[in-house]
Amino acid sequence: MDPRFFRLYFDKGRFAAPRHGLPFRALPALGLFEVAIRQIARQVFFGSNPERKRVRAGFDDFELTLLTLKTGCADAMAIRTDPDQQDGDEFDHARTKFLEEIQKLDDQDDCDLSRTALHDLGRAFGFLDGDEEIKVYLPDSIEPALTITRRTVVRVETAASRAPVTETRPLHIVGKPYTINTTQKRIGLYRREQRDAVSLPIREEDEAIYLQALSVSEPRLLRALGQATYEDHILQEIAPDLKFSLVGGPRLTSRCEEFRALEDGWLDGEGVAPSWAFLQRAERAIWHLVEVVGIDRPHVYPTPEGGLQAEWDIGDKAVQITFSPNGRNIYMYGVATWPGSEGSDLDETDDLSVAEQWVRSLGVANG
Repeated sequence: MDPRFFRLYFDKGRFAAPRHGLPFRALPALGLFEVAIRQIARQVFFGSNPERKRVRAGFDDFELTLLTLKTGCADAMAIRTDPDQQDGDEFDHARTKFLEEIQKLDDQDDCDLSRTALHDLGRAFGFLDGDEEIKVYLPDSIEPALTITRRTVVRVETAASRAPVTETRPLHIVGKPYTINTTQKRIGLYRREQRDAVSLPIREEDEAIYLQALSVSEPRLLRALGQATYEDHILQEIAPDLKFSLVGGPRLTSRCEEFRALEDGWLDGEGVAPSWAFLQRAERAIWHLVEVVGIDRPHVYPTPEGGLQAEWDIGDKAVQITFSPNGRNIYMYGVATWPGSEGSDLDETDDLSVAEQWVRSLGVANG
């Protein structure tokens, strides 16, 4: 695909003759502009995938790079340098949405951008002063697709101030139980393997599940599903109708720590030791399945090839996924078997969302 994303022409004021340059004060705006495009892309992604709780694998690798700054004028070309860019992906759609929605504001129409995206755009272009403007060109375009002026910035900031302050998103936490307060009907979780405490409301019918999680020598993980209200990304309120379930299996992070100590030849003189970088990537992938899909923690083992094998026994189903190192990525392939069926296979893939959908299709999630 064409990596060129935008051509930005800075005009008038500080950008005009005799300077014809880009002041240092304007440079942070380019980084903020990238942040805004990423936020719009999130809005596009979740609008097209309402069932998803997280963005796809590789989403956060999006990156814009200033390729050229032409001599004699403040004329900059920004290109995409993220490795997994594809024609027609959410970032391409975000570029189009940005142009369309800002034009609506200039035409004094309603705008369909999130408050966060509008806030980021206002910060990105807030350095414009007087009659200064930025002309935004698409690759190979002769005429600008959009002209951003100080008036545009004011309208963006006004729209941000009027946009809804709060939003409700699915709450999905996996953590260790550490306390229960029956008087206030609240419980405490340490998120995952971290000492990051959070207090959640609890119903009487869920107390038994929570007490069961506390009753063993090593507390089992507890999964909380529900809705939470955020204001400017800060958690404000947690819904009282959370659903809790236990997450089985051995400690995952400590097992990966054990594998870190392996050396080449660990298997009767053979066997490649998994690298720490690979173990971290594989662990994140497994935690994604545990937290997002709702599957239990697996039993994990190293493979002779330097990979990792995760195994689940859920009801009458035996599920196995093998993670193999591949440079900065990991490959995954799997098999599931159960009585009276030919089972199901996960073909080799480096796309975590494919593995996620395969696990979901097996019907082994807890909720």
